[in-house]
Amino acid sequence: MVYSPHAPASGRHSRGRPPVPARKEHPTSTVIFPLGPYHPALPQPLALSLRLRGETITGADAPATGFGHRGIADLVAGKPLEDALAIIERACSHAHESHRLVVCQAIESATGLTLSSSARLTRTLFAEIERILARFWTLGMAARAAGFPAPFQDAMERREILFDALETVTGERVYWAVSIRGGVRPDLDVAPLRDPLTALEPTVAAWRVLAGPKGSLGRALRGAAPIPAERADALGLTGLAARGSRILPDLRTTTPYAGYSDVTVPAPPSPDTLKGDVASRLAVAVDDIGRSLTIALACVESLVSGGVSRAPGAASGQATGRDGASTVEGPHGPVTATITLAGDAAAVTRVRLEPPGAANLAALPALLEGQPLAQAPVILASLDLCLECLDL
Repeated sequence: MVYSPHAPASGRHSRGRPPVPARKEHPTSTVIFPLGPYHPALPQPLALSLRLRGETITGADAPATGFGHRGIADLVAGKPLEDALAIIERACSHAHESHRLVVCQAIESATGLTLSSSARLTRTLFAEIERILARFWTLGMAARAAGFPAPFQDAMERREILFDALETVTGERVYWAVSIRGGVRPDLDVAPLRDPLTALEPTVAAWRVLAGPKGSLGRALRGAAPIPAERADALGLTGLAARGSRILPDLRTTTPYAGYSDVTVPAPPSPDTLKGDVASRLAVAVDDIGRSLTIALACVESLVSGGVSRAPGAASGQATGRDGASTVEGPHGPVTATITLAGDAAAVTRVRLEPPGAANLAALPALLEGQPLAQAPVILASLDLCLECLDL
């Protein structure tokens, strides 16, 4: 009897069973993997078509967007100023105050209005709170994607505490309508914001450890999806996608607006700490919260102490006619607005918003190439892509 490795030792076990063929090895083939537009790994709708060889992303098509397009510019045209501001503010739930602020500043540049120091500081306060909320969102999404549920829950809880305080002060959790033409809402008492902001200081310290080189989140994501500074520059990346790799100009210090000339803006982290990987991007997000917290608390103290002028601004004589423009440093990067007003300056004829992130989106296939599929969700979260802004 000739022994076969595919035959059972006893004939009775082989009755009715065909012989098992030897396994033939095939080279790994390329598989198309669709991700999105709606998927638990994607905080916002985005359609990706990834090419995989094994578990590695070998390429990706240009991402498809537009699933949240609302036609903001067309909706605003011809509207009274207050209605136009309300629509623009709702363009993005993470950068709504920045959008409203930049358009108000564009209106003021066209009409020659100046602001009181109280109004400037109030605008700055809410812009920095918005940044804190946006950074906690990014940290939470990245922690969840990396399989760290406790940090995710903590980030969402910190947002909820701030939302409660903001609802007390403004009547709304989001879309606070703080900036108005020539100033801010007159009914704001910012004192209730002091305690919840102060309570964030130990939270920031804990997150610095967690996302730092010795923290569990920092260790898990060290070396993931690195973007060298030269590559970030060549791709034109903005926001967190770039700031984890290199220091970028910050309009809050290079071209101060609102109340940023009245407070001290802390310095960014040292370039030596920026490695360009996911861990560095999250560490920068934590540092951003700490910097924004310092600015916000300084604004609250000045406003509550009553040591700033609350007199309304007067015309500066620098009006440019019906056209105005402005740029601010939003949570995702610089936001520019250009606006044309009606002859009586009571309505908007045309508005154009230029949010950041287009270069980040265009570079997405290149940034995903060569990365493990399992890391795609946390890479996407760390890049801080905002489809709400890009799908205006």
